[in-house]
Amino acid sequence: MNILQAIKRGLKTTDKLLMSLCLLTSLFGVLMVYSATYSSLEDGSLISRTTLVMLLAVIVGVAMCIVISFIDYEIVLRFWMIIGGVCLLMMLLLFPFGSGTADRPDARTWFDFKVINFQPSELFKIAFIITFAVHLDYVGEDINKLKNALLLCIHGGVPALLVILTGDLGSALVFVSIFIGMMFASGLAARYFAAAGAVILAAVPVLWFAFFSDFQKGRILAVYAPSKLDTALYKKYIFLSPRQRQRYDILRYRRRTRICRRFCSSCAYSADNSQDSICRQTGQHKYGFAHLLRHCGYDRLAGYHEHRNVFKASPLHRHHAAVF
Repeated sequence: MNILQAIKRGLKTTDKLLMSLCLLTSLFGVLMVYSATYSSLEDGSLISRTTLVMLLAVIVGVAMCIVISFIDYEIVLRFWMIIGGVCLLMMLLLFPFGSGTADRPDARTWFDFKVINFQPSELFKIAFIITFAVHLDYVGEDINKLKNALLLCIHGGVPALLVILTGDLGSALVFVSIFIGMMFASGLAARYFAAAGAVILAAVPVLWFAFFSDFQKGRILAVYAPSKLDTALYKKYIFLSPRQRQRYDILRYRRRTRICRRFCSSCAYSADNSQDSICRQTGQHKYGFAHLLRHCGYDRLAGYHEHRNVFKASPLHRHHAAVF
């Protein structure tokens, strides 16, 4: 009876809005991965292994969230030093023992246990949130003192820099987002955000020419300035699957408009990389929104005129002009 009362009390005090938003964003991520890997499915397969793993991870995550919600967070905070130390050690072990993916052999982001791969930066995010929360609680209302603000910036910058050194720029951006959100929620003055924005803008050229690799530059250009890349580089940075590459090559040598229209309407530019794919499929890319509508079967909503104008901005337009 006491257990049932505890469950009822836990469900009653749970932030249902936050739980719903987390669940919706997780399911949206599953949908984007499913869409991005759909064209590479083997015959008879309903979903890809990547989608299945992510869906199972969401289910396990929800179950763990429910269990953890019954644990007093103050108990967890007492072990902040152990949690942070263990996760930091795992990140440091990536440099001698870590491995990269097939397209990023130079990166050190995963532990390869043969049976399964493990990415320590995911646990490092949780450790960062816990340790940073302890730091913010220690600072309290004195957060706007220059010394405290600088120490907090160092606390937030070291994990992000460490993740960048392993070759995972995407996870580093997540750390930066967490840092900004927690600082804002803690009441940091707007002048610090303005100063940070000015420093970031001034540092962009330095980061671009001195720190970003050609691969990282290519991924950014492929999403926000595809016209700066030739077709071969564009195909490389958006991670076309083998089937998509084959269809693209067929398109290069076929002169029939039927083939080209089928190519466009089947989302041949869906990427295997989830972050780039989301940008294109949700309209953050120049011509991703029309492709998303057509991929979902809403041809009338996409509109031929809109799709034609947007498609002219794509790298394929040069090919179409040459073919026809």
